[in-house]
Amino acid sequence: MRRYIRKFTKLESVLLIIIGVLLVGIFVEKKSFAEQGGESPESGELSILKEIYVNLQTLGYGSDDGNNGAIWNRIISSANWVPNGTVTPDKVISGYTFYNGDRGEKVGTYNVPDYKAQSYQKVDGGIVSPAEWTKTNASPEVWKDKRTGLYWSPRQGSMTNSFTTVSCSFFSATSRGNYNGAESACGNAINACSALELDANSDGSIETDWYLPSQGELLQAYLDGMYLATNSSWVTTDAFWSSTENQFSNTYAWISTFNQGYSNYAGKSTNNYVRCVRSD
Repeated sequence: MRRYIRKFTKLESVLLIIIGVLLVGIFVEKKSFAEQGGESPESGELSILKEIYVNLQTLGYGSDDGNNGAIWNRIISSANWVPNGTVTPDKVISGYTFYNGDRGEKVGTYNVPDYKAQSYQKVDGGIVSPAEWTKTNASPEVWKDKRTGLYWSPRQGSMTNSFTTVSCSFFSATSRGNYNGAESACGNAINACSALELDANSDGSIETDWYLPSQGELLQAYLDGMYLATNSSWVTTDAFWSSTENQFSNTYAWISTFNQGYSNYAGKSTNNYVRCVRSD
């Protein structure tokens, strides 16, 4: 039996070639996920690298300048960029992260001074308005000044305050509540607060970051109405030691009262009362 083989006409052959070329083109376009090097044209909207390029361009990373085409130039320059700033952890606010030359994540350690007392103080007609005070522990009695955020301990007794600022670690601690020592150079009053273990807010946890307040903190408590807004018998009319040295003589430190706002300096070897503070 004779087998019949049909031959394609010239027109049919041309059509098959065109269809084949179109199919290959579609396949190549679908698979074109990268741009070639050099000055070759971009690979089109479906290119993953084109997507990366647009993202980098939007973020302002890298540059189009170079000999490898805009897309590769920007990707290469972005990848090669290395942070070269001079900032160090002690210059960055504590808890904030940044990156150094090896692209390693660093955490800031700088503690910003707390100026809340100044920003929260309200003045009405030239008279400082009392702050809101809250008793945060009933026994022993602890009060919190909501304006400054300071917790105030009960009176800790009468003692001397013979500290030496240049050698006592309390004065280099950040914050002051981080001092937890018993150095002889810090004296009895500072060390009494350092050793204090007291639950400040009745949560069942003992706080140990108490410290001897500065003259400014003592006077701010008076301005915030501590004597009348809390418990006058708890506050007492006694003079209390501060951790602030007299600016004219290192043998004296400042004392203050909470009932009259009286402030004066006293010899460090004399006895005055101590009240400790801490903040959250």
